Amino acid sequence: MILGIDHIGIAVVDMEAAGEAMELLALSKFDAGIAEKYGVACEFWGSPEQSKGVAIELVAPVRKGASIQGQLDRQGPGLYHVAFEVDDIDKELSRLRGKGAIAIDREPCAGAREGMKVAFVYLGLSTGLLIELVEYHTS
Repeated sequence: MILGIDHIGIAVVDMEAAGEAMELLALSKFDAGIAEKYGVACEFWGSPEQSKGVAIELVAPVRKGASIQGQLDRQGPGLYHVAFEVDDIDKELSRLRGKGAIAIDREPCAGAREGMKVAFVYLGLSTGLLIELVEYHTS
């Protein structure tokens, strides 16, 4: 089941300049990491005291062939995806596939944050929206 919006992903080419833009909004970076499978660096921004809730995720390539590179080449920086937290990523991925969504990932994989499992799904031409499903596991 979808629990709510986790974050909004923004494709960027210059993480430092994008971070300065977030600071103009009085947002603070509260987490960061590398999503190895996708070849991207991710920074999570929110209100100064935020560690949970809806965040802005800045996403930049860290290697040639990074998954975000095509988006940047076609459209430049901007909205990349909307991420929804789910309680069971495998079940939600299967449900969305059954409803006609196009699964970008066959199986969920590690995300950029500790305990984060993710899978991407494209909703199709009616919205043009790329969705990231996010499930957190605490150890």
